[in-house]
Amino acid sequence: MEKQKIIPFDLKRALKDKDVKVKTSGGEDAKIICYVARNEKRIIALVDFGNGEIPFQYFDNGRHYVDSDCNLDLVLEVSIKKQRRMTNRELSWWLRDCPEEHREMKYTSFDVVYNSHSFEANKANEECSSDILISINGGEWSEPLIEDK
Repeated sequence: MEKQKIIPFDLKRALKDKDVKVKTSGGEDAKIICYVARNEKRIIALVDFGNGEIPFQYFDNGRHYVDSDCNLDLVLEVSIKKQRRMTNRELSWWLRDCPEEHREMKYTSFDVVYNSHSFEANKANEECSSDILISINGGEWSEPLIEDK
């Protein structure tokens, strides 16, 4: 079973992302049933207290009251995906196999950028070096992580 974490409410994400659950800060399940454009409290959600669902109104930020926190405020529950460092083979494939993106790697110890990764055949399934960073389309440099299956 995947681990879960609670993050602040985000209306766009709550409406679009199928992998998030809407909850109250008190831990009850909630379901957005309506978004009203002409009302100050524009979100209507059903909150499940275990013995039935009760409708409540919310502001766009998920708060039930404008100026104080309460256990009815909305939050999002998201899955924490387990990640691991790419193997040498995975990094090599990652650099090579996406013509729509410009993918690069570099070593933290010197400032040379590469668009391929060579490795010894007997080290194909070992994690790539800890001093390697990757970038897509000239973006920020990050760890070469991949979702663990």
